[in-house]
Amino acid sequence: MNFKKTIDIIKNQFLKKYYFIIKQKYFSEKLIGAEFYRLFPYTSKIHGLSASTFLEEFRRVSLQNFFFSPENRKDFFLQLLSKPDPIPSPLIRAEKILNNKHTVFGQEYWYGQHMDWFLDFKSNQKFPSKPFYANVKTGKYNADIKVPWEISRFSMVWTLGKAYWLSGRKEFKEKFLKLINSWQSQNSFCYGINWLSSKEVALRVMNLIAGFYFFYDNRENDGQDATEWVELLKLLYQHGLYLESNMAFTHRNDSDLIANALGLLMLGIFFKPSSMSFNWIVESKAILEKEIQQQTFSDGMHYEMSVAYHRFVTEMFLTAYILGEKTGVIFSVRYRERLMRMLGIVLRYSKPDGMAPLIGDTYDERLFWFNPEEEFNDHTSLLSLAATVFEHREFKREGQAFSEQALWLCGAEGWERYQRLKMDSQPLWSKKFDESQLVIMCSEDMHCVADCGEIGKKGWGGHGHNDILSFELWAGGVNFITDSGSLGHSSNKTLKNEFRSTKAHNTAMIDGVEQANFLSDFRIKADYSTPKILQWTSSESEDILIAEHYAYKSMLTDPVTHSRTFILEKTDNRLTVIDHLFGVGNHIAELFFHFKPGVHVEKTSYNRIYLLDSESGKQMDVDYERKDEEILIGSGLVAHRYGQSKPNKVLRFRKRFSGEMTFKIIFTLCNR
Repeated sequence: MNFKKTIDIIKNQFLKKYYFIIKQKYFSEKLIGAEFYRLFPYTSKIHGLSASTFLEEFRRVSLQNFFFSPENRKDFFLQLLSKPDPIPSPLIRAEKILNNKHTVFGQEYWYGQHMDWFLDFKSNQKFPSKPFYANVKTGKYNADIKVPWEISRFSMVWTLGKAYWLSGRKEFKEKFLKLINSWQSQNSFCYGINWLSSKEVALRVMNLIAGFYFFYDNRENDGQDATEWVELLKLLYQHGLYLESNMAFTHRNDSDLIANALGLLMLGIFFKPSSMSFNWIVESKAILEKEIQQQTFSDGMHYEMSVAYHRFVTEMFLTAYILGEKTGVIFSVRYRERLMRMLGIVLRYSKPDGMAPLIGDTYDERLFWFNPEEEFNDHTSLLSLAATVFEHREFKREGQAFSEQALWLCGAEGWERYQRLKMDSQPLWSKKFDESQLVIMCSEDMHCVADCGEIGKKGWGGHGHNDILSFELWAGGVNFITDSGSLGHSSNKTLKNEFRSTKAHNTAMIDGVEQANFLSDFRIKADYSTPKILQWTSSESEDILIAEHYAYKSMLTDPVTHSRTFILEKTDNRLTVIDHLFGVGNHIAELFFHFKPGVHVEKTSYNRIYLLDSESGKQMDVDYERKDEEILIGSGLVAHRYGQSKPNKVLRFRKRFSGEMTFKIIFTLCNR
C-alpha cells in the first residue's frame, strides 16, 4: 500500500468517525422511537402496530437467521448437553448468576444487588461512564479496563440460556432481561468505556443475538415483556449503527476488524429483511473475504504470530462461514481454502494432550464462551467443529469428542455428520510451515513447537513477542519446556513488557538487549530480525532444523548473529538444541529455558540437570557441554490465562564470549 493511499484511508475513517459523532444524537433519540419499526418492510402492512404484533412478525421472519432457535430446544440438543457440559453444571452456574455472582477471567466475584458495568473489582476502581466514547481517557486509571469489558461482553448468556432450556425456569430468562435493562440504563448509546472499543461492541452484540434466540419464544411470552424485547432489538440496531461507522481499520488490520465484520454480518443476517441489512451483509462479507487473505500467511498462520489469537480469528472466520452457508451468504472458494489452512495450523500445533503452546499474547479471547469452565488453552473444540463442517477426517483424531462449540453452531445434524465421519488414525508427522516459519517436530512421545518466524504483524509486533527461535517441548505427557505466556497489559505496562521480553522465552539474549524495542502495548519500534530457516529435513527417525535471525546485527554496535539447530531423535526421545552466536566484539550471552509450573529442577552433576514433574512423576535429563558458563536456577512466572499465573523454575546459562561461541544442551525423556 503506497503512502497516499494510506493517508486517504486515515482521512476517510477520520471523517466517517466525526460524521458519526455529529449524527449519534439523531441515532440515539430518533431511530429508537417509532421509526425503528419502519426499517422492516412487513410493518407497513400492520395497522395499529404494537410491540407484541411486531415481535411475532419479526420472530417469524428471523427464526432461521442464527445457528439455533427455540425450535431446537426439545430435539437432540437436550440429549447432547449432558455430554459436553453435564446437566447439573450449567444450572449451578446459572444460579450464581441469578445472585449477581459472575466469573471473569476465571475469578468469581459478587457484584452485589446492583451490577456495576464500569468496575474493575480487582483494583476496586471504576472507569468513567459519562464521557462520549471518543473522549474517554483511560490512562489515568490504575485499573484493568478488560475486567468491565469482559463482563459487558455478556458471555453469561450461554450459561443462562442452557439452564433455561434444561429447566424451563423463567427466572433465567428474566435475569437475562434484567441484565440488559441494567446495562442499558448505565451505558447510554456511545457514552462511557463500554462503547470505546469497536471489538467489544461487536463481541457483545453477537452474544446478545444468541440471547434473543435462547429466550424469546412467542409460545412462552404473554406480551407483558414485549416492550423489553423490542428495546433489545433497538439496542442491537444501535450496535449496528456504531459498527458501520467505527470499523477498526488501521494501516495493518488485526483481529479487531475481523470481530467488527463478523458482528456486522450477524446483525445484517439477524435483521433480514430490513432497509439496512443488505448493506451490512455486503460490507462485512467483503471485509472478511479480504482480511482472511491479508491477515494470514499463505500457509494459514495469523500474521500476529500469537497462537491464542490464531485460534480467535480462526473461529471467527469459521463461524462466519457456517452462518453464511446456513443463511445463503456464500463465501468464496479462496476463503474456504485459506480457512482450511488456518485449521491445519491448529491441528499441528495442538499437542497430544490437546493443549496449545503459549506463543504470543494469551488474553482469553474467545468469540463465544460456551462453558466458562472450559480449558482456554485446549483448542481442539475447533477441530471437532472443522470435522463437522467440512467432513474431513483429518480433523477427527483419536480420543476427540464432539465439542460443545460444534453442538451449538451445527446442531443435531452436525452431531450426526460427526458420528458418521471415520476417525483419522494416522499419526501426524513433523511439518514446517514455509511462510510463517512455524515448525512442528514430533514423534510418538515428543512434540516440539519452534517459532522461527518474525515477531509479528509485519514489523509492528502486535500480539507477537520477542520470541524468535524460542520453542516449547512436550514429552511423555508433560510440557516440560514452556513459554511464559502473558499475564495482562492494561493495568501494569511493566509486567506486560516482562512477559513479551526476550528473557521470558526459551531463546538467547545478547548483552541484555531485546530482540526488538517496545514502542507501546502492541507496537515495537522495528523488527530487524529477518529470520530464516537454513535447513529442514524430516524422516521417521530424526528431524533436523537449522534457523537463524539477525536482530542483534542491528540492535548492537558490534553485530552478532544467532543460529540455532534443533535435532529431534525420535526413537530415543531426545531433543538436542545447539546455539551458535557469531559476530565481532565482546559480548555476554544468556540462554533461558522455562519449565512448566510444578517441575522440580535439580543440578545433579557437573554437566547434568534433573527434571521431575511433581504431578505425573515423569522425569527428564538435561545434559550440556560445560564451557565455564554461569548456571543459575531461578524463579519465574507462567501465565496460562489472562491475569492468572503460577510460579515456575527458569534455567539460565550466562557466558562472556569474544567473536563467537557455541552452546549445546540435550533434553532426554527418561524411561525409568
